[in-house]
Amino acid sequence: MWIVVLFLIPFLVFGKNNFSVDSLFSKHNTNIRNIDEILNETFNFSEQSYSSALAMLNLSLENKDRLSQLKVLTNLANNLFIKNSLDSALAINQKAILLASSLNNEQAIIVILNQLGLVYWKKGDYKKAEKFYLKSIKLNDNKFPLEMAKSYNYLGLIYWKLSNFTKALD
Repeated sequence: MWIVVLFLIPFLVFGKNNFSVDSLFSKHNTNIRNIDEILNETFNFSEQSYSSALAMLNLSLENKDRLSQLKVLTNLANNLFIKNSLDSALAINQKAILLASSLNNEQAIIVILNQLGLVYWKKGDYKKAEKFYLKSIKLNDNKFPLEMAKSYNYLGLIYWKLSNFTKALD
């Protein structure tokens, strides 16, 4: 069954007219663990890539590959955020954070907390956004410097938006 799904992914990802099965399979082995590479190369925020991500999510679910599920969910949530589908982005991020927690993947949890903060920031709910950033900072404790920097930067944006310029600068 999964072989049929893998065969269909090139059609979903590249369309009917412009793909080469040979190049796809030579570039990526069909091991489900490489699903994130395929997603990262093809996720250009088009409807076609969104459909491809959903197909990849189904494939990772069938294979019970929870790490790939997490990567796909995180990318889908980011795609939805960029498309301004904020409620959908929240729903996907909530599923992703549950999965990341069950996998005990601290870095993924921190990334998702920042993403949840961004969604609430974009919705104008600065108090909820602040809560997620502060939770991310507390959990991070300088283990992941890039995410720590993002959390502080996002907090600064909130305080700036609220005209609390001193706190924003801090």
